[in-house]
Amino acid sequence: MINKFLYLLRYLIYVKFNKSIKSNGIVLVQKNVNLRVELGGEIVFGKNVLIKEGSIIYAKKGSKITIGNNSSTGHHTEISANNYIQMGNDIIMGAYTYITDSNHGYKDSTLPIRKQPMESGKVIIEDNVWLGRNVMVLKDTNIGNNSIVSAGSIVTKEFKNNVILAGIPAKIIKGIYE
Repeated sequence: MINKFLYLLRYLIYVKFNKSIKSNGIVLVQKNVNLRVELGGEIVFGKNVLIKEGSIIYAKKGSKITIGNNSSTGHHTEISANNYIQMGNDIIMGAYTYITDSNHGYKDSTLPIRKQPMESGKVIIEDNVWLGRNVMVLKDTNIGNNSIVSAGSIVTKEFKNNVILAGIPAKIIKGIYE
């Protein structure tokens, strides 16, 4: 009973009372979650979303993050957008998943890297995708429907539907439903 009350309280504080965060249903927010939205940024949750303990979801200025229905983060997941991250329905993530749509620029040798502008792209994770523990999904990637990304993998490009990905960088190791 107390846990249900705490979930409801966190939902009201983090989601319902924040005009930059929208939801189509209840979002269960566990403890030590940080939902941050800068000016002009937006986070949109579908129905039945679970944000697990220690997760950070950060929509920077003018960016958008969407998380579809029946999806959940892993513990200590970080999702950070400078532009656009879209996650479909039925996404599950292992602990320590990291998703970002940008990198630091580095092309101007007269400036330290930390002072160079970000290079932003987008990330699309389609429906029914399982991201294993410690997966990193980087800018300009697309993971197709019904796919699995093995633990510890780093996704750096686009992949079609029905595949199992593994490695650094991730590559197709097997088709699903073959």
